[in-house]
Amino acid sequence: MKKFYTLVIMLVLAVGAFAQTNTAGKISSAKYVPNSLGFSVDAPIDMTVDGPTSGTTDYGVAYTKTFFSGKLANDDMYLVGVSTYPFFVQTSDLTKAVNGFAKGSNATIKGQENITVSGQPAIRAVLSLPAGNREMRIAYVVTFKGHNAYQFVFGTYLDTTSDMAAVARFFSSIELQ
Repeated sequence: MKKFYTLVIMLVLAVGAFAQTNTAGKISSAKYVPNSLGFSVDAPIDMTVDGPTSGTTDYGVAYTKTFFSGKLANDDMYLVGVSTYPFFVQTSDLTKAVNGFAKGSNATIKGQENITVSGQPAIRAVLSLPAGNREMRIAYVVTFKGHNAYQFVFGTYLDTTSDMAAVARFFSSIELQ
């Protein structure tokens, strides 16, 4: 459970390195579309909402953030973070988000690539995080549209058997409105 909260904190730190009101409290395996947040995703678990809350970027700019998180019985974790800024998010902010996520969690970036999500620039990254005697692997996608930055995260321990079809569905179902 401690690593789950660490992953949530890492997401918070990544958001600050570079958020909107919610209208629902959970994301479930039925597509979740909170119109005010501008995204939809198909998650294999109910996700609990945290926020919106206020934050300040590393550059002193105020923003709001909302997080959705859920943990499966096998310790697999799904997270979505939405941040709303008083400025338009730019492609260069994506690299800041990935680096902030890695730095805030003491994770190592194993690889990353530029992709698109709903026609928007995005970065997909894989990170490794030591967790005591275990190692956590994290799949991370960050993208943006207008004033919103979106982070989609899956975390699993290397010694855990995960439903990779559900993970693939989670990431392939991401849509921005």
